[in-house]
Amino acid sequence: MVHLHSNDDVLLGILIDQFLYPQNRNNINVKDAFHFYIDLEKNEADTKNLHGEMQYKYDKDTSILNLSYLEGAINVKVNYSQKSVYASVSKRVLPFKAVLGNWILTIPFSELVKMHGLFFIHSACLEYKGKAVLFAGKSMQGKTTISMGLLSMGWDLISDDEAFLYENDYFHAVGGTEKAKLTFETWNMFSELLGETREFKGKKIIDLKKFFPDRIKEEGVIGAVCFIKPCKRDKIKEVKPIDAFERLLSIAYLNSHPEISYKNFEFLSRLVNKINCYDLEFNTDFKALHSVLQILYK
Repeated sequence: MVHLHSNDDVLLGILIDQFLYPQNRNNINVKDAFHFYIDLEKNEADTKNLHGEMQYKYDKDTSILNLSYLEGAINVKVNYSQKSVYASVSKRVLPFKAVLGNWILTIPFSELVKMHGLFFIHSACLEYKGKAVLFAGKSMQGKTTISMGLLSMGWDLISDDEAFLYENDYFHAVGGTEKAKLTFETWNMFSELLGETREFKGKKIIDLKKFFPDRIKEEGVIGAVCFIKPCKRDKIKEVKPIDAFERLLSIAYLNSHPEISYKNFEFLSRLVNKINCYDLEFNTDFKALHSVLQILYK
């Protein structure tokens, strides 16, 4: 359970909108509570020279992970022992709202839940015939596009971008996001379903349950992992476990707290040695892609 505290209602509203997970989910399985304290500084400096590279450093003496974005315009401290996050945000970064949720909430949250054996993967996750497939890749590789396309082919959605994995007899993926961020290109590709809209920059949030009310699932059992790459033709090829492990590390966000990082490495190693992993090249012919993916169900 996440509790948000801020000295500014505008910033709080942006973060709530950008955090894609439901705010009022059934709390019967809640394991812990995490508090996020977010202060907005009132300076008015120009934003045009800011850059988005993230800097991070773990302090072993205090067990605190320090994160910094946009040349120090955002500073975040993840306190593992207190299960809390403290963020200082310059007013000049409010125009970056499309990614503030990731920087201030998702990345710190993904670190804290590792303490409970939930490990983050930058991945879409969809289920078909009772088997969930992770479509893993960095930003702009087409995770949301694949999600929308396979939803149109009868698959169920667990997550379009962020999945949390755990092991309990089988490997499970938890998502249950009720919102997705779409580029204009992806929106336009599915305009028959979503409706027409004016061209926009960045990403726009849609309510998935509005369009797929019975097709959003909270979790599923993982049957395969696909590393995705947009291409002119559909092609799938099995990947060796050692190569799959290396690729998953690059999209699992941070590794900082030594004990937690070690558990994360062990988890990913077991995953790639027990679950078949593939390279998947795809285009936007989702009927053809659906056919190619049937190899995962034989």
